[in-house]
Amino acid sequence: MPVDRLHLKSPIDRKTLNDMVSAGIERLYSYQHSDGGWGWWPDDPSRVFMTAYVVSGLGQAQAAGYKIDNGRLSKGRAWLGATLAAHPDMVPDLRAYVVYALATTGSPPKTRWIRIYSGDCG
Repeated sequence: MPVDRLHLKSPIDRKTLNDMVSAGIERLYSYQHSDGGWGWWPDDPSRVFMTAYVVSGLGQAQAAGYKIDNGRLSKGRAWLGATLAAHPDMVPDLRAYVVYALATTGSPPKTRWIRIYSGDCG
């Protein structure tokens, strides 16, 4: 259960909030594809932006104290890393968001991401 680090009073019932977040996380898990990525739906192709968005969100939830399945997060991160390496011509804004999602959820050595971000995926 997350800790309220700011000790602010909130009109939101903490149990209700935690239940809603947990349900949302479970729904995200159910939308994860077998390749590790996410799309808009459980049965569409994995999408780079959507996968980066979910990976980033799961990382933020974990940082806030929610229990996250590290296996699912790792599969999403692996899919992003492989996709990033396979598409050196990825739109720079999208590439930056992928690198951000990977960097904020744990990453390989920084020099590798600098090379990948600059388009050198070799």
